[in-house]
Amino acid sequence: MQINLQSAGDVRGCAILPNGKMMFCDNNNRNLIGLKSNGTHEFEIGLDTRAFDLAYFERENYIAVTSGYLGNMIYIIDPNSRTIKRTIQSSEHPYGIATNKNVLVYCKSGKGIMEVQLNGASEKPLVQFRMPSHSCVQMHGDNIYNTNRDKHSVTCYDIHRNLKWEFKDTQNLQHPQGISVDNNGNVYVVSMDTNSVVIITPDGKRCRAILSSRDGLYIPRGLHFKPTSNKLLVANKNKSAFLYDVS
Repeated sequence: MQINLQSAGDVRGCAILPNGKMMFCDNNNRNLIGLKSNGTHEFEIGLDTRAFDLAYFERENYIAVTSGYLGNMIYIIDPNSRTIKRTIQSSEHPYGIATNKNVLVYCKSGKGIMEVQLNGASEKPLVQFRMPSHSCVQMHGDNIYNTNRDKHSVTCYDIHRNLKWEFKDTQNLQHPQGISVDNNGNVYVVSMDTNSVVIITPDGKRCRAILSSRDGLYIPRGLHFKPTSNKLLVANKNKSAFLYDVS
């Protein structure tokens, strides 16, 4: 499916919800955009700051949205009532965000990968390093995956927060952004500067470009793989997105 995001500007994160609805972060217009499963526009939720990335928290049926470089906020949103339930204040800019069981995991500019409760309590560092801006994160099992646009790399850490592998291949991966993982541990990454989506093997040793500009990608930034339906959602910066079946 090709999706027209209409008036959206500078689309960043995206996600497919369990009911098939799709969500997008409209960074410039400070909105969270909700689409029905057939791709038609359903609603928008306005934010006080920019919208960089989002993650779905299944236990509470909430969506967490980060503000990125023009704010220090994480918004907790109820997609049913379409209201902001609460906000979490961060001491630095929050970028990529993911869920891990009962907690949120997010990229904190200059600090590393953090873990925080849904109510904002008990924030603690998972992996500490000088995190560049626009980094994204994903969880799969006990592994933490992170994109680094400055190094053009993807890293994987284990349950003990030790580095398992770091992947670099600037021929295929340049300025990585959105990241997701399938049930087999294959890592899907948006390569913004090559207008492609790259899949990295679970051991971090090999990669292959599976989508390119020939498939309509132009400055892609957001990506989300839904394992239960084998659907891959990819969002361009320029108001268009694509939903793929992955076999």
